[in-house]
Amino acid sequence: MNIFLVFLVYLLIFGASPILTKECHKEERDALLSFKAGISDPSNLLSSWHGDDCCNWWGVLCDNSTGYVMHLDLSNQYNSYWAIELSNSISSPYAFTGEINQSLLGLKHLTYFDLSMNDFSTTTIPEFIGSFENLQYLNLSYSSFTGEIPPQLGNLSNLLYLDLSNLEFIGKIPPQLGNLSKLLYLDLSNSNFTGKIPPQLENISKLLHLDLSNSKFTGKIPPQLGNISNLIFLNLGHSYGDDVVDHPVGQLSWISQLSSLRYLDMSELLPNNSIDWLEINKLKKLETLILNLCFLGESFSPYPSLKILDLSANELYGNLPSWLWNLTTLVHLDLRGNSLNGTVPDALSNLIFLEYLNLEGCEFDPIFPEAVQQLCNLRSIHLGGLGIESDVAKLIKKLGCTWYNLEEVNLSINKLRGNLPIWIEQMTSLIYLDLSSNSLSGSIPQEIGKLSKLTFLDLSTNQFSGFITETHLASLFNLKELYLSKNSITISLNDKWIPPFQFRSLVASSCVLNSFPRWIQRQTQLLNLILSNSSMSGTIPNWFWNLSVLQIVDLSENNITGRLPKSLKARMLFFLSIGSNCLEGSLPSSYPSGLDVLDLSNNSLSGSLPKATELEFLSYLFLSKNWINDSLPNNFCNMKNLIQLDISSNNITGELPNCSKKSWSTLEYIDLSNNNLVGQISDYIGSLERLQSLQLGNNSLNGELQMAMQYCKELAFLDLTMNNFWGNIPEWIGETFQYLIVLTLRSNMFSGNIPSNLGQLKYLQILDLSHNNLWGSIPNSLGNLSTMKDKT
Repeated sequence: MNIFLVFLVYLLIFGASPILTKECHKEERDALLSFKAGISDPSNLLSSWHGDDCCNWWGVLCDNSTGYVMHLDLSNQYNSYWAIELSNSISSPYAFTGEINQSLLGLKHLTYFDLSMNDFSTTTIPEFIGSFENLQYLNLSYSSFTGEIPPQLGNLSNLLYLDLSNLEFIGKIPPQLGNLSKLLYLDLSNSNFTGKIPPQLENISKLLHLDLSNSKFTGKIPPQLGNISNLIFLNLGHSYGDDVVDHPVGQLSWISQLSSLRYLDMSELLPNNSIDWLEINKLKKLETLILNLCFLGESFSPYPSLKILDLSANELYGNLPSWLWNLTTLVHLDLRGNSLNGTVPDALSNLIFLEYLNLEGCEFDPIFPEAVQQLCNLRSIHLGGLGIESDVAKLIKKLGCTWYNLEEVNLSINKLRGNLPIWIEQMTSLIYLDLSSNSLSGSIPQEIGKLSKLTFLDLSTNQFSGFITETHLASLFNLKELYLSKNSITISLNDKWIPPFQFRSLVASSCVLNSFPRWIQRQTQLLNLILSNSSMSGTIPNWFWNLSVLQIVDLSENNITGRLPKSLKARMLFFLSIGSNCLEGSLPSSYPSGLDVLDLSNNSLSGSLPKATELEFLSYLFLSKNWINDSLPNNFCNMKNLIQLDISSNNITGELPNCSKKSWSTLEYIDLSNNNLVGQISDYIGSLERLQSLQLGNNSLNGELQMAMQYCKELAFLDLTMNNFWGNIPEWIGETFQYLIVLTLRSNMFSGNIPSNLGQLKYLQILDLSHNNLWGSIPNSLGNLSTMKDKT
């Protein structure tokens, strides 16, 4: 549908305009050269931009009779991997960057302008673009522009196609876009808009395609959208964020006015909203209906002309509804994540055109649905999480009468057993195979390496054994994701081996690798590498830290030795775990700005703590069981996203940082035990309202427990063992900490009686008050602690 509409717009713009190489005008050539001077071109795409004839330059097309520039296409296909696959989450080494020079206004006859898939993250969409009065096509998608949409775009009165999707906008959609009366295609999806959808969009009466999905709108959907009577494609899915739950988006009966509609996505828009399905069924041309997360219940009954139906993650329960078997034209059926149960009836075989079937995560009887064998057009089947018991080889041959033509197979989280058959090589169309979380055993057959179209393979959490060699991977030219974790597999690949693929994810924890895989050096698109508990020894090679797109690295629980590099500054990591190894030397001095999780615990690292300015956006910091010799600086309080902090079992000295009440407001877990901290707990502790675990044992802290602590009402674990705290055990512990599970105050200098209201802590399992100066009798109320595991 999208391709058809784009092609239609392209024909309208260029169908009557043959393109010849007539020499361009000097003023337009100068305008283009001024633009070139203002941007960085790391891919050297503009290398042809020299000489007099700009009509022969890359991305430039001119009118056949006048020589004026009509078409400027600077979309960066080299950058498509970073822009689309990674959603511009990291900077690309290929994208144009810089400023869009106003000199382009010299291209007065421009009808087509495409800057998509670039990186203009330091700037906003230039207002002057609204002055291209002849422009018919404008595509700025995936180009990282920020800020607001300039209302001047509403001046583009001849525009037919506008794509501003997948950007990081702030603010509202300007109502001036309603002035684009000739527009046929409008895509504003995945761009985080807020505010109300402007009702002025109804003025775009010729619009065929409207996509406002994945934003954060508020208020009601304007019923005026029903006046855009030519709409073929309407996507409002997930467009209200979390707001839709508490703020209904209004009556949706206006949808029935869209008589030409063929594609409708209203995902996550129907909770607490009224919709008349008889009105929806007036859309006689509707072919695709997507209602994910709409909590439909039993009232839903769609019109039988549908080809694609997605009702995933709703509140459908009981047996499969009988109306389903009337949808005899269905090609795609997605019912995953519902509470449907019972047996899948033989009537499923009525859906003879079905190519895609997803029953994943439903609650059907753990029996293979035999009707699937009659679905001869099936290309994709997802039966994960149904608890099916079967031999895997027998089951695969039941997956449709043309099982060997299947492209996607998901049989994860079942009770499949047996060996993977060698005839799996016959499934030459297979693109996606997930057999994870079963009880499959034996060796992985080498024949799996003949599935040359395979992009995704997950065999994790089974009982496979044996070796993975080059033969297993020899012809997997398209493989992007490989998951082998939690098997007894040895991955035996020569360090000099050149893989035929480019991984995005390699997850092989609990397999055996022996040493760091050197062939990974050639995996330039690798995003996720998880090789924890893989019996690796030796060092991490220096080139590994130069893999430019790595985002998740987990090499924990190995025997890796050596040192970490001094700087991780230029890396794109947001998750780094190398805990439980044998690393030594100093901690790195700089870190990537987007790092979210850092785990270097249980090594032999020394030196100073990382600077808080390097970890400003960190959520999880684990540095326990090292040889770090430092104090906690007050600027640690600036790590405002911190959720868990564990620096226990080091040589941390000095006092606890004196943070402001606004600092560390997200903290849930603190472990600073087994250090050399001194001083008192300051009353800022009371501002940590989310705190669930506080472990300060085995330090030299002193003083009375601050009353401010009673505001930590979520506390479940409190360990102050082996310090020098004094005074009475506060009464408010039993009154305030209603979720407390562990309370250990052993080996301090507390005195007085044991508060009787400790017996009110109904979840308390461990209570240790030993080795203090307490007196008096043990309160009878402690006998009420029915969940107690240990009484000391």
